[in-house]
Amino acid sequence: IPQPGHTPTEQLLSRGDAGVVDFRMAEPATLRPEPQRAQSTSPVVGPPVPFRIAVIGSEPTAVAAVAATADGGDLVIEVLDDIRPECPLSTTVTVGCPTPADRLRTLQARGAVDAVVIAVGPVEDADLEPRSAAVDSGSALVDFGASQVAASSALEALVADAWNADIGVVLYSTGKRFAAFDQQLVELAFAAPSIRSVVRTETELASAVRLRARADGRSNGGGPVDDRALRVLVVGDSTSLTLAMALSDGSDGRLDVLWAGANGCPLAAVEATRTSSDDEWTTASCEPYETKLPPLLASFAPQALLVVSGPIELAEHRFAGDPTARVAGDAAFLGARDAAIESLAELTHGDVPILVADMPAIHTGLFSSREMTRPARLDALNDQIDTWDRGSSQITRFAYRDTLELAESTPGVLRSDGVHPDAGPLQELTRSVYVDRVVELSGRVRAELDAAKALSG
Repeated sequence: IPQPGHTPTEQLLSRGDAGVVDFRMAEPATLRPEPQRAQSTSPVVGPPVPFRIAVIGSEPTAVAAVAATADGGDLVIEVLDDIRPECPLSTTVTVGCPTPADRLRTLQARGAVDAVVIAVGPVEDADLEPRSAAVDSGSALVDFGASQVAASSALEALVADAWNADIGVVLYSTGKRFAAFDQQLVELAFAAPSIRSVVRTETELASAVRLRARADGRSNGGGPVDDRALRVLVVGDSTSLTLAMALSDGSDGRLDVLWAGANGCPLAAVEATRTSSDDEWTTASCEPYETKLPPLLASFAPQALLVVSGPIELAEHRFAGDPTARVAGDAAFLGARDAAIESLAELTHGDVPILVADMPAIHTGLFSSREMTRPARLDALNDQIDTWDRGSSQITRFAYRDTLELAESTPGVLRSDGVHPDAGPLQELTRSVYVDRVVELSGRVRAELDAAKALSG
C-alpha cells in the first residue's frame, strides 16, 4: 500500500498546528529575539561574501537554478557542483558512489559550505521502478524495503551532519509525484526540523535559496539582514498561513514575515464551529489574540498587520452565552467581528497599518460544505471589510480576492482542495502582485497615520 502523499501546501499547514511561524528562520520555532541591527545606515564597504551552496544529487537542473539566484548585486552565489547522475540517491550499493554525507565532507574540506541542496529526480525513479517491479516474493519485498530504509538513512545522515555544522538544507525533486523515492523525500522533510518542504520547480528552488541566504545575513554583502525589509505580522486561519509563506518567499528580501494565526480559528472568539447545520459542533480551542499578540508586537515590532479571514468565517459559529447558530450576515456574527477588529486596533495602539484581505469564493471540498459556499455569506463578510476601511484611517482593504479568482480561471487550478492556494502558483502570484500591494498599502496608511498625528499634535 503506498504511503500517503503530502503536497508542499499540506506540509506547510502541518507547521501551522505548532503555533507561531517565523519565516525569517530556517526551522519552525517560537519567536527568537530579533538580531541586533547595525546602528549605522552607511552602505557596507567591500565586496560581498559569497554564499557557498553545495548541490548534491543527480538532478542537473538544480545547478543552473541555484546559480541564477545571484542578483548581480549584494547576493553572490558560489555553487559547489556535485551532481552525479550515475549515483542515484535511492540506493547505497552503487559501486564507486560515496555516501551523501561523505560527498558533503569532501566539499567542506575545500572550504566553508553555507547551504546544501539535495537534488533528485528521474534518475532515482529509473533506479527504483524496475527494482520495485521485480519484487515477486516475500523475501524480495523485505530486501527491497531494506534498501529503501538504507537510502533514507543515508540522506538522514547528510541532514544531521549539515544541521550540526549549521548548514541549511533544501530538498529539490523533479521526480514523479507520489513515487516511492518522492515519498521518502517528503517523509525526510517532515522529520527534519530544519527543512520546510520539498520544492519542485526551479523557481521554488531559487526562492528557497534566497531565503537561506537572507537567514544567513547575506542579503547585503554579509552584513546583518537589511533593515529596509518591511516587517509584516500575519493573522488569520490556515489560508493566512499559505499567504504568509508566499509573501515571505516571493518578496526576495523585501518583507520579513511572522505568522501568528491559528488553523481553523476565526477572527472573533467563539465557543464552537461547524461546517453545516447537519454536522456536530467542534469545540474551539483558539488562543485569544489579546493574550497571543502583545509579546510578539513587542519583540517583532511589525510595521504592518495583515488579517486574512478564511473559510472558517463562512461556517456556523456559536458564541459564549448564545446557543443559537450564527452565520455571516447575522447581526451577532458581524458584531463579534467588529469587536475583534477593534481589539486588534487597540493592541497596536492605533499605530500600525492594518490590512484586511477580502475573501475569495471557495469551493465545496474537504474543508468546506455547500452551505459555506453560499454567496450571501461571502458578500456579508466583504461588505463588512469595506465598512472597516471607510470607518478607520488605520484599516484598509487588501485586494486579495479579485487577483486570486482571475488567476484561477478554472476551479481547482490554483486551489486543489477548493480552499488553500497551492504553494507554487501562489508564490508566483505573490511575487508579481501581492508583495507590491502590501508595501504600497502599508506605506499609504502609515503616511495617513503620521499626517493625522502631526495635525493633532
